[in-house]
Amino acid sequence: MKFMESTKTIVALLTFSAFLSPLKGQEQYMPDSLIMEMKRTYNKERRLEILWEIVKETHESNPDTAIYYANEQQKLAKVLGNEEKFVKAIWARGIIHKLNGNLKEAVNCFFESLDLYRKMNRTEKIAIALYNIGQVIMEGKNFSNALLYFKEASNLNNERKDYQRVAKAQYEIARCYLEMANYNKSLFHLNQCLKMNKSSENQGLTSKAHNYLGINYYKLKEYDKAIMEYSKARRYAIGLADYDKKSAIAYNNIGEVYVEKKDYQKAWSNFNKALALKRKLGDQELLAGTLINLGKLALLENRPSEAISYLEEIISILDKDRLSDHLKEASILLSDAYKSKQDLTTKDLQKIMLLNKRYARHIHDLKQTGIQESMISTISKNELENVALHFKEKTKKTYYFTLWIIGLLIIIIVTFLVLLRYKERKFKSFIQQMWKDIKDI
Repeated sequence: MKFMESTKTIVALLTFSAFLSPLKGQEQYMPDSLIMEMKRTYNKERRLEILWEIVKETHESNPDTAIYYANEQQKLAKVLGNEEKFVKAIWARGIIHKLNGNLKEAVNCFFESLDLYRKMNRTEKIAIALYNIGQVIMEGKNFSNALLYFKEASNLNNERKDYQRVAKAQYEIARCYLEMANYNKSLFHLNQCLKMNKSSENQGLTSKAHNYLGINYYKLKEYDKAIMEYSKARRYAIGLADYDKKSAIAYNNIGEVYVEKKDYQKAWSNFNKALALKRKLGDQELLAGTLINLGKLALLENRPSEAISYLEEIISILDKDRLSDHLKEASILLSDAYKSKQDLTTKDLQKIMLLNKRYARHIHDLKQTGIQESMISTISKNELENVALHFKEKTKKTYYFTLWIIGLLIIIIVTFLVLLRYKERKFKSFIQQMWKDIKDI
């Protein structure tokens, strides 16, 4: 029996070592102390604890390894009849899948956990499971369904007097209503969030709530209130680890409000503050958002060359093979910027056609949103036809202008020649008359 136990330990360690093989340039994910302890221990309960520690240590840095050891934990917990650790392993897999965007697997794990926690009558865990299910469903853009889970989570936490978790659920409810364009309900739940969060030290949640209040007021065209809320979001972020990011977002949002107010000078000022912070942060997608706003503002002020410089930077920094809303928007705006140039060249036309092809390809990647391929080809065709028509009209104007200039030159030359001929004849007549007079003398 001891030999079998030892063999199992060795096999587990070999498998463990295979998962730990670090990629070039990466750190060793697993703490040496856990490895050594796994080698030494034959106690199943302790091994269960070690497996959980491994999952916690690797769930962000090495999700495949974490999933493997969560499964191992689940198997061992089942053997030992440890219901708490069994459901904890399922829960961990849900969290890992959620972090990696595998929403279907994540929600399945959370539903399985929810059923088990209900059987165990663990109200706190039930509320957390409901909250996580709501988050995953919301990421899948099913906002009305997500609302049901957030509201149930909020009610359970309110019964438990866990107001911090109530505040978080209210925040998510508000986000759902915002996505559903129900701005007044979103405002109500954000204020509920702030009320529940008032006695808490969760400064980050307060900052986020004020940012979303700003977004709602912006959507309602209450621009002064929007600026006030964005400024509060930035103020409440002071001292937080992600202050620069939150500050950059606030400046960017305030800039967008000033664009709507047609105060372009203040818009430029805020966008440039956001740009400086985002360059410092090094988040390319975040940076692209402000570059797009600067490009739009330059186009509004009829400065296409400046817009092109901002928009071309987006094309250069973002991965052109990965679906990105920023890349798609930049491609469309850049195409518009080239079209608005006064000196559109054949090279510009080629760039526009290339950008429109990229735009069409990105729409093709968005099949899950229900856009059909026939519509994609129509959009692409229409875009290219518009470019060709624009270029044709420009060429036609240039052609007529050239003909007009040539015609004018011909008229001038003919007039000159006629006048010259007239003068020559007059001069010749004068000479002839003078010679006749001389001969008569």
